[in-house]
Amino acid sequence: MVLAVTFWIAEPAGAAALLVATCAILLLEFWRRGRGGRALWLAGGFAYLCIALIAFAHLRAGPDGLRVVLWLLFIVWATDIFAYFAGRSIGGPRLWPAVSPKKTWAGVGGGTLGALLVGLVAGAAMELSGPTLGVGLLAVALSLLAQAGDLAESYAKRRFGLKDASGLLPGHGGLSDRGDGLAAACLLLVVLQSLGGGG
Repeated sequence: MVLAVTFWIAEPAGAAALLVATCAILLLEFWRRGRGGRALWLAGGFAYLCIALIAFAHLRAGPDGLRVVLWLLFIVWATDIFAYFAGRSIGGPRLWPAVSPKKTWAGVGGGTLGALLVGLVAGAAMELSGPTLGVGLLAVALSLLAQAGDLAESYAKRRFGLKDASGLLPGHGGLSDRGDGLAAACLLLVVLQSLGGGG
């Protein structure tokens, strides 16, 4: 939250400086306690989530910020919902059993297709600029990265023998399970927006 406020007040440079300083403190403290192996994971995870939060704030503050953020949320939600129902109804080969036993390739396809359809419909309804093909390809790319972000968090949990990232949302794998895909997709959208000159 402090990073988000710093972003609004001091622009990205101030938020980046605060982020680097915080990660350095975390690393030094964990090394001092003899937990060097976990220090890199902790600092890396903290930095990743904070950068994603700053990216989300950047999107909201940009041109058509509210519509862009809502469209991104629709993409991520559609990915989760369609992947769940496609995986449950179709089944088939598992995507990565050692990391996420319930995810299937059918779920990946269903989630991606759902994101494509919802992205096109929502994009047209919100009158987002850009060719239909471009909007569709962007929706697919964001959906795939959102699913990769979900897998990355599952890998991190398995790495430390955790079933849930926290107990704030029982049955959901933790609060971060509601934002792991969004964080990854948000970062990609900011990068593409920057490469496109803010469009």
